[in-house]
Amino acid sequence: PRGSGYLYIAVLGARPNVLPALADSAAGKLYLTAEHSLYGPFGGGILQPDQVRLFDGSGRPLSADWLPWAETLALPKGLDDKVYILSTDGKTEVLSAVDLAVDVVVLPGYEPPPDPAQLLVPPMTPTPTLTPEPPKPELLLVYDNRSLAVINQSRRALNLYDLELVGAGMRLPMTWWLKSLGLSPDFQLYAFPAGDCALAWSFTEATTPRPPAECRVMRAGRSQLTPSQLFWLEGSFEVWLDGQVVGTCQAAARRCEVELPG
Repeated sequence: PRGSGYLYIAVLGARPNVLPALADSAAGKLYLTAEHSLYGPFGGGILQPDQVRLFDGSGRPLSADWLPWAETLALPKGLDDKVYILSTDGKTEVLSAVDLAVDVVVLPGYEPPPDPAQLLVPPMTPTPTLTPEPPKPELLLVYDNRSLAVINQSRRALNLYDLELVGAGMRLPMTWWLKSLGLSPDFQLYAFPAGDCALAWSFTEATTPRPPAECRVMRAGRSQLTPSQLFWLEGSFEVWLDGQVVGTCQAAARRCEVELPG
């Protein structure tokens, strides 16, 4: 068993005269196997047993005579650790060892025994409770003397089509980036990917500014701004969505988080 399900291991192979067996101690059953490989009989290998005998961990027989082979047999009571199964087809005999603590058949409803190491933990040991971290506002603006980045820091795609930045008598809508020469082919304002950003800077910059560390992928970059249009450098500016103010950012902060409605 693994978590809420099961891990199944299929061994695709066979060895002559090896017949694994498994135990279900809770139900008192032994599960036997036979050889189904076409190559099993070569060299005198056993194929389908017809009789078995059971022995305890010390080798003492648990039955007075041979028993008819079956896919499941009753597991004798009073066994401590192992049981041995001697199988025969009348010509060849094969001995299989079953460790009752290890060779366990896993069926629906099986509950594994408790881990002995966990039984040593005092029952009253307090378990620390982790306080979940509150989600961050969806939008992050990072700006400095060279550039401004609009970053989706949420865990989902955002509709930023009607988002705009307003300050110093200037309006910078997200649709402004649609004319960017460096636009990513899959740039979608209606579904702006989580962790991605759009970057704006002045055409006077000799090189493209580096996106902030919070930006996973720069989806769009545009440099058609004059130095006087860098409205995020002084005072404050506002973030609008659908014609409504949803946030106010201070130039001196250089960072601004905005919670979007809905």
